[in-house]
Amino acid sequence: MKEDQVYIMNVFHSLHQEEFQSYLSPMIHGILKMKIEEEAQEISIKESDKEFIARFYSYCIVGLLIDWMKDDMRESPELLSNKMNEIMDGCIKRALKRFEIHHN
Repeated sequence: MKEDQVYIMNVFHSLHQEEFQSYLSPMIHGILKMKIEEEAQEISIKESDKEFIARFYSYCIVGLLIDWMKDDMRESPELLSNKMNEIMDGCIKRALKRFEIHHN
């Protein structure tokens, strides 16, 4: 296990899962909000829908990371990241398009 993985595991084990989730969620949410704003440049969409999309994917990512840590990070972070990237590729843009406001 790499040094940064050991650090993450120590933080995870020293906090309750809820505390760790409340520590990790805002970071993931912030990153997703930036990505959503970038992807939504040409799309007319309500702020509340952008927020919903960010929350949805944030819960997915944080949940996967917590499961990964509960499993003692057996899978390499690179493999986990690659799998998540494969699933997420294009998902935000598609979600934004589904919530797009169509003006008639």
